Amino acid sequence: MKNLGKLIKYDFMDVSKLIIPFYIGMGVMGIVIRIFWFVLLNEKIDERVRISTGVFQVMSYFGYAIAIIGIILMTYYAVIIRYYRSIYGNEGYLTNTLPIETYEIILAKLLTFLSWFVVNGIIIFFTFWFIIPVEGIFKANIFRPEVLREIEMFLRHSVGTALIIGIISMLVMTIEKILFLFLCVSIANMVKSYRILTGIGAYIILGGIIGLIKQVILTFTYIFDKNYGNYDNSEWEVLRTFENVFNTNLGMLFTSIVFSVILFFVVNYLLKNKLNLE
Repeated sequence: MKNLGKLIKYDFMDVSKLIIPFYIGMGVMGIVIRIFWFVLLNEKIDERVRISTGVFQVMSYFGYAIAIIGIILMTYYAVIIRYYRSIYGNEGYLTNTLPIETYEIILAKLLTFLSWFVVNGIIIFFTFWFIIPVEGIFKANIFRPEVLREIEMFLRHSVGTALIIGIISMLVMTIEKILFLFLCVSIANMVKSYRILTGIGAYIILGGIIGLIKQVILTFTYIFDKNYGNYDNSEWEVLRTFENVFNTNLGMLFTSIVFSVILFFVVNYLLKNKLNLE
């Protein structure tokens, strides 16, 4: 257990060096955008100042978007590069000679990378509230009685349940994606040359196959849903939308769990029986 903790800690610290600079950049952009919103909400400012502030705000939004894209890409890069280095690279011999089981190594890395994806989601969620005009929304009085009735209808039809299932689905899908990247790296290291091309090819081909299978399963989920589309009254449009989202999340959750289990056992088999440190 001590060795497992050290493995998780080392991976976590190494990934932090890649991602934290993007967190800082996104936070700075969020604060700058919020300041610009305060300026623009002041109706007494000069028109030229308003225009120039708007231009800088658009540039800040662009910087914020770049930071988010950078965080996502860097996290995927970290998964690939850290898994490769610690399993098949210079650190491979040390990692694979630790007195722990193969599946424990996979679980340790899965937990580390999953935690970073969760941190990404939390930080993006909170910084998002910096960049939207919250004051303008309340000022526009969108919370009218009819809007509140719509919200009440959503709550009456177990939207909370759908939200929970949606969050669980995203977590399981993230686990599936991480394990899929592990698989592609493992397949790439089974060949002696053109490993990068092999890994990219495995990602495209296997990803396409898995995506097709998922699409078929989701299609059958709708075909055999007897209640699908039975709402004739237009006032139930919200309920119909909710039903679609709920069914989609359930279908995605089921397929992601199945593929995650399959991917885990395949990666474990390759790491245990096909390891090549040359």
